[in-house]
Amino acid sequence: MHHYPHPQQQLNDISQYGDLQEVANLLLPRGSRVVGAERKTVQRPPRDTGTIRGVVTPPPDTVYRYEVLLNNGLHVSVAVAAVKGKVYLMGASAPNDQWREAGPLLVAAADSFQLDPKYNVIY
Repeated sequence: MHHYPHPQQQLNDISQYGDLQEVANLLLPRGSRVVGAERKTVQRPPRDTGTIRGVVTPPPDTVYRYEVLLNNGLHVSVAVAAVKGKVYLMGASAPNDQWREAGPLLVAAADSFQLDPKYNVIY
């Protein structure tokens, strides 16, 4: 059994919810079949705080990426990350019979998913 972050503790990384399997169990639709999963670590660039602390290097962000087959015949590439107490999902899908052609572009779109906690921007 996984212990989730205390309600007063702000979620700043998806790994605080657990490993790839635990997060998949929480977020992916029941009955879906995970056909691929990976954990990516994205290093954020150093930033000047404008204070006496000067330049700091933020900790890296964790992004979990899944490839999932849904019961309705869709093949989905999903990226999941968390910052400032919020969980973000980015998904791209195509019918399974079109995945061979569309899949590489959709996976590339999901792989480009990043969060900028300074501005709360997803891109």
